[in-house]
Amino acid sequence: MAREKIRIKKIDNLTARQVTFSKRRRGIIKKANELSILCDADVALIIFSATGKLFEFSSSSMRDILGRYNLHASNINKMMGPPSPYHQQLDNCNLSRLSKEVEDKTKQLRQMRGGDLEGLNLEELQRLEKSLESGLSRVSEKKGECVMSQISSLEKRGSELVDENRRLREQLVTLEMVKTMALKEAVETESATTNVSSYDSAAPIEDDFSDTSLKLGKRLKTPEIEHTCVCVYLHLRFAYKYQLLCLHTLRFGSIFPPILSPEFRIKLLDVIVESILQMKQLQSLNHSQRIALAGVLALLFPIFSPNLFRPLGRASPSLFSEWNAPRPRHLRLLEGALHRQISIRQQVELWSPLPDQSWKPCTQSFTGSPLPEKSQGFLQVFLDGGLNQQRMGICDAVAVAKILNVTLVIPRLEVNPVWQDSSSFADIFDVDHFITVLKDEVRIVRELPTQYAWSTRDYYATGIRATRIKTAPTHASAEWYVENVLPVIQSYGIAAVAPFSHRLAFDNMPESIQRLRCKVNFEALNFVPRIRELGDALVHRLRNPPSSSITSGATDPTERVNTIAKSGAGKFVVLHLRFDKDMAAHSGCDFGGGKAEKLALAKYRQVIWQGRVLNSQFTDEELRNKGRCPLTPEEIGLLLSALGFTNNTRLYLASHQVYGGEARISTLRKLFPVLENKKSLASPEELAEVEGKASLMAAVDYYVSMKSDIFISASPGNMHNALLAHRAYLNLKTINPNMILLGQVLVNKSLGWSEFEGAVVNGHKNRQGQLRLRKQKQSIYTYPAPDCMCKAA
Repeated sequence: MAREKIRIKKIDNLTARQVTFSKRRRGIIKKANELSILCDADVALIIFSATGKLFEFSSSSMRDILGRYNLHASNINKMMGPPSPYHQQLDNCNLSRLSKEVEDKTKQLRQMRGGDLEGLNLEELQRLEKSLESGLSRVSEKKGECVMSQISSLEKRGSELVDENRRLREQLVTLEMVKTMALKEAVETESATTNVSSYDSAAPIEDDFSDTSLKLGKRLKTPEIEHTCVCVYLHLRFAYKYQLLCLHTLRFGSIFPPILSPEFRIKLLDVIVESILQMKQLQSLNHSQRIALAGVLALLFPIFSPNLFRPLGRASPSLFSEWNAPRPRHLRLLEGALHRQISIRQQVELWSPLPDQSWKPCTQSFTGSPLPEKSQGFLQVFLDGGLNQQRMGICDAVAVAKILNVTLVIPRLEVNPVWQDSSSFADIFDVDHFITVLKDEVRIVRELPTQYAWSTRDYYATGIRATRIKTAPTHASAEWYVENVLPVIQSYGIAAVAPFSHRLAFDNMPESIQRLRCKVNFEALNFVPRIRELGDALVHRLRNPPSSSITSGATDPTERVNTIAKSGAGKFVVLHLRFDKDMAAHSGCDFGGGKAEKLALAKYRQVIWQGRVLNSQFTDEELRNKGRCPLTPEEIGLLLSALGFTNNTRLYLASHQVYGGEARISTLRKLFPVLENKKSLASPEELAEVEGKASLMAAVDYYVSMKSDIFISASPGNMHNALLAHRAYLNLKTINPNMILLGQVLVNKSLGWSEFEGAVVNGHKNRQGQLRLRKQKQSIYTYPAPDCMCKAA
């Protein structure tokens, strides 16, 4: 049904008149801009509001357009006369205009060079500064591209030189061998003699590779025969050399992986000895079969001797850097941590719950303003980011719906660009619980009515839509939504805000809106039953391990050991080890991986952020002194040891992916052998529903973290902030690492364990969950008091 036409007349209502003026002013300015772009026209627009406020728009220069207009108006009557004077005047006008433009551009160039700045006001200076910063950023970006291009070119050239060097060496060896063989006496048949020196337990294998020789029955006459025989000779020598190396490795264990058991080594030794004794069987193989055998042996060699391939990381850092786990960087502190003595008092204080801090949650007793009888329309939001960033966006969306008195559609979670996770709101959160808890505050629906079914994410992705708001500023005020979003909803019945992340201010909000955000965050957002069930199973297994052994201090008296064990019995710690590749690259810090790791992270920064990372401009020592470097698994292990956690503490690792993998975690596991995660506690069947879905895995970790006795995060981030607030809301112990202190003490290589332990303990006395009141501009989702909590009577 067509909408009835509205007669144009003055709007009597002042508020409605201001809203209409604001909306239509933006529309006419937008149309003027489109006209200037589409038709290459010079457009100038001047608007005076009813209060006398000036609004203007010009496609080039307002002064030039007005000058042209005045010239045109003064000469409009002369256009019908003889053409020559007019053309002459027009030429003079163009000449004066071009001269003025040249003068203006010259002055602008002088100003950009730092001269002729007298007479510029603050606004003009700020505009000039912004222009220079924009140009500088483009120059820096181009310079970074050139540098990376040169690095890639040099790497390619270096690789070519290495290949050429290797090829020349092979040719030299081949020529020497051909020369040697040609001088030997010819014999009737080709044979290969292999002698394996016997050895005992005290003497190593002697291998000068003189035990294998190739004797030719006839003198070589053609290059083709020479080449074939030399290849066979080389393959035989390679196989013999490889087997001798494996024998030596199996016996003495110098470069063999330590994970192999002695029984497996003995069996493998028997196989290799038997193959060496049957070496003559290789003579029955043809040329191609010997080449294939040598290739297989070459492929297996890195598996048995990975340490020999560390230098390859310098040539291909993106491929090998994450395999090369660096050695511990704090050997002195690590040695002290392994032999630390934990006092009974320290253990009791560590595991004791937080005392009452005279603050209590007050969202449950809070009742906001009643719902109006009629909703003004529907609000859609599209949330990006990870789980905890989406969680904050949901709270803000409910608050905006309350401010505008509209119906909120269950938020749409965008596909995560990093982990490609397409989990929906209903996959993570209990929708029925969400709607029920907020039913007296905000109208919420699962889906749009039929008449608005066209308003989908695909619809907004195909073009500019009048119902989409994509200009919402970060931390916008409530007034902004009333002035910019409400008119769209009143006109079309619906508005979609995308992107919607950090789009509502934390300050200057009514108390009812702040309490509503807290109610959503701490009361309405419950995980779906399958996540809670899996989380409860993990918590039960952490609190009730199948068997426990006391490993802290074999020389301690039995009573002291039992007291320490009882103080942490049935308790566990959750560690959020936020040390992924994004975090490592963005920090710009050095993590001990050498040049290969530095180059790999620099390349990653260039690909993801085009090299625009502020921290990369500082040295590693400067960043650590400022507390900007994430803690490595080794460093977080030293922190936990200094705080008083024993080596039988049950540690649950909440982390998506650790940069460097298990090799990087090995030092942490050495300090805390009882290191668990989802995969070590749950069966594959239990993990089937959440495996490969980053948001669901993060939800399980969040749930287990809320049930833990102590939570600690290695570096600040969204999950750190969310759990810091949620656990403070429930008065649970949360250790917040002092990044500046840790950065400074870890840089000091001469520091002993006792000094390090004392500095850590003193620096974290007031960082174990003590409530901190939110300050101006701080997030309500990190500091819940006083907005979400009330002083206890």
